[in-house]
Amino acid sequence: MTWLAAYISDSEATNRSFAQLGFAPGFAAAGIFPAGSYEDDAKVAKATAGLEIAKLIQNWAEKKRHNMENSRIFLSHKGANKPLIEKIDRALRLLNLKTWFDRDDLVAGDTLVRGVDNAFAGCAATVFFISGEYVDAGVIGKEIDRALHEAAMRGGEFRIIPLVLAQHGGSDDRVPAPFKTLVWKTVDDAEIVPTILKALPATVQGQVRYAAPK
Repeated sequence: MTWLAAYISDSEATNRSFAQLGFAPGFAAAGIFPAGSYEDDAKVAKATAGLEIAKLIQNWAEKKRHNMENSRIFLSHKGANKPLIEKIDRALRLLNLKTWFDRDDLVAGDTLVRGVDNAFAGCAATVFFISGEYVDAGVIGKEIDRALHEAAMRGGEFRIIPLVLAQHGGSDDRVPAPFKTLVWKTVDDAEIVPTILKALPATVQGQVRYAAPK
């Protein structure tokens, strides 16, 4: 018996679902059925299968889109370390990763605190660059609190990555008290990017690829 793919055009509703996802007409996704005519019950089952597959793919597409839209990496640092963090930011962007980096990413008119709150909503991880100047106070204190809140609410979908910068006065006693229950890494400058990549959520790691400078 010859087996042929059942086309979504057999069902108008299924066809609309796939059209919304950008699939071309005739996309074979409703399942595999033997060629030939069908009784009414079989036609209903075939159409139902097509709708279920359309829903599964639509849910998958929506989740993927959500992950892409909420996959930025927040870079928390002291101003004294900005030249170093700018290099890290460029390296991450060359790997096709999106970052939230300081005031450059604020929307005009936002307060700094509100801008930080909005930024965390679109981030999947926060890297805390702990140097000799790093203190749990002011804006950094708010960033720490917000990161802990996101981690509590989102679980494994959000990562806190504390890095102690060995070449910039960072030390274990500089690690903020709220992070003492977490694993932190003491790194030289050359180890920063590889350490970040290893610690990112899987959904963000899957986006890593070389992106040529624009």
